[in-house]
Amino acid sequence: MTQASNTLDSTDRSHRARREQSLQDVAAAIARLEPLANLPREYLQALVGAAEVQHYGAGVSVVGTSGTPHVLFLLHGTVTAKSPDGQSLRYDANSAPVAHPVYQNGDLIELSAVRSSTLLRIPHAIYLRQLSLATSASPHGGAEVQYLEDWDQMDDLERALSFGALSHVPAGNIQQILSRLDEISVAPGELVFEQDRPAEGYYIVKSGTAEVWRADAYGRRYRLAVKVPGDAFGDDALVSEGLRSANVSMLTTGTLLRIQNEDFMRLIRAPLLHFVSADQAAASIARGGRWLDLRDADQFAIAAQPGAINVPISLLRLKRRALPNDVTYILYADNRRTEELGCFLLAECGLSACMLETPLRGYEAADPDPELEAKPIGAVSLSQTQEIRINAVPEPPPSIFDVDEQVDVHELLAVERRRYEKLLVERTRIIKEAVERQANAMLAKKDAEMREQVLAKMCVLREERERLLAHARNLDAQCRTLAHERAAFTAERAAFRAAREGMVLAADAELSVA
Repeated sequence: MTQASNTLDSTDRSHRARREQSLQDVAAAIARLEPLANLPREYLQALVGAAEVQHYGAGVSVVGTSGTPHVLFLLHGTVTAKSPDGQSLRYDANSAPVAHPVYQNGDLIELSAVRSSTLLRIPHAIYLRQLSLATSASPHGGAEVQYLEDWDQMDDLERALSFGALSHVPAGNIQQILSRLDEISVAPGELVFEQDRPAEGYYIVKSGTAEVWRADAYGRRYRLAVKVPGDAFGDDALVSEGLRSANVSMLTTGTLLRIQNEDFMRLIRAPLLHFVSADQAAASIARGGRWLDLRDADQFAIAAQPGAINVPISLLRLKRRALPNDVTYILYADNRRTEELGCFLLAECGLSACMLETPLRGYEAADPDPELEAKPIGAVSLSQTQEIRINAVPEPPPSIFDVDEQVDVHELLAVERRRYEKLLVERTRIIKEAVERQANAMLAKKDAEMREQVLAKMCVLREERERLLAHARNLDAQCRTLAHERAAFTAERAAFRAAREGMVLAADAELSVA
């Protein structure tokens, strides 16, 4: 009895150890993936418990024609995705980190491993629920869902009103929005709106699943996000009054709720954009507020507000959850549209954000006029060279035809020509080196692909060779068996012939006697 109990305890401990190791592997895998690594701890725990790491050998089908209700991330190896129209895409975990799923429920592709690969598999419903909660819940916790089950008990409009931009709009505006919604039925694969087109409408997903994607110059698609019931999209272009930055198409049959441009600008955008004066901004900074620079890092390194933090507008949607929620942010950028979009994105997730009524000068994309430039509030001073260039009084350039100087025009032209030729040679050298680097990179990539193809063919040929050798050994064994049977048959025939000759001789002898 004691021995059996010890065996059961040992088995239980071994099972728990394997389970703990599996959970650690899943947690480490999730930590590598950008859309998942920034999730709050409670959402990560639910994902870790539901996900699993799976290994596939070369040539093994990961997803067949029937699909699978999971989301797959590539951690190691290489896989190919083949669409019904014959197009094929290749994903390699070594050449570039895959930050987005290589497969999601609803994708019309077949996925197979080119070589030994490791993938993170998460149930589709759990992944979308956790990601939607994490990207739309208020950091202040005011409207945040306290229990994950609450998400499933809400309908689509309740989710949209409890999270995101609509949760911070005045109640009076909500009533007007609800009375102005247009309901649109959409089919799988239908394009809701197209990249680089004027913005028309703000959308809420009532049912179904939508995909946000972008195409490069070669026509290749890159998935940016997936929208589920309760999610909203289409606000970026409306806030910045620009063109659509991505495409949105439906993965499944569904229904969308659309808000017209005028209603969005008046009822949603306007209440979320807050403006302050220079004195109010200075007072806010004194109380612990922070400047938030939305420009690129190289522009931020040249000149910035004192104590400012830098989050480029292109990364603000991903990194806004990491910003402290007890700070008031005063946003500035190189243009007003960027400031408005940044203010809207922060207000959308419950952060306190505002802009200056009069934008700071000195940070515009183009060089400002020094005579019209207003000194930024507490701005870090420019370099001495820039100050000298701004404050110096321009002097008229010396004329090359000044009689007192007697400058030789032809000599100046010759000097400029030699300088130009030198610069032209240097430019040609730089271009040549860049082309060579690009060609070497392409050759290295093709070499790696060819090497992988050759190795795969060698594996196939090796297997075929082993099969042929086994077949040859089988034939040799059969030949030896037949040779033994032939020798026995020959001996038997010789004995029969000898017996027959003996019988013939005996018969001849009897006839002679008779």
